[in-house]
Amino acid sequence: AAANPDAGIAVTADHGMVDVPEDKHVLLDADDLPQLDGLAGEPRGRQLRLRDPAAAEAVAEELSDALGKTAWVASREELVDSGALGRVDPEVLPRLGDVFILSRGRHAHYFDEQDAARGMIGQHGSMTDDELLVPLIRLGAWRTGR
Repeated sequence: AAANPDAGIAVTADHGMVDVPEDKHVLLDADDLPQLDGLAGEPRGRQLRLRDPAAAEAVAEELSDALGKTAWVASREELVDSGALGRVDPEVLPRLGDVFILSRGRHAHYFDEQDAARGMIGQHGSMTDDELLVPLIRLGAWRTGR
């Protein structure tokens, strides 16, 4: 069949990747966080659910001090107020973790030494340019003004 001169295709990715060497794996002990009730997300973008959500600011501050420059740690309120997530519908707020651990540099944060993700060099989930900026390739016909 003949190619359609009016057809085009866009190819992109849903996120970028960061190579995380083993010496940048940060192991966290859940026993050191008595408030922890649940964990979600990727090793570079952890969401912590707390037994007492009112403790989020204090837990975030404690984790921020402990993790230093390996992560940006924020409560849900702080992250939403920063605008980093764009506009967040109030209906969505309860689905977000109480505290976020967003990795910086080439670090990743694990709560289980046996986590299968530790075997993967490529990681994602944080908010670095390498993870947020993805290529867009346009092939074929592209017309403007339609």
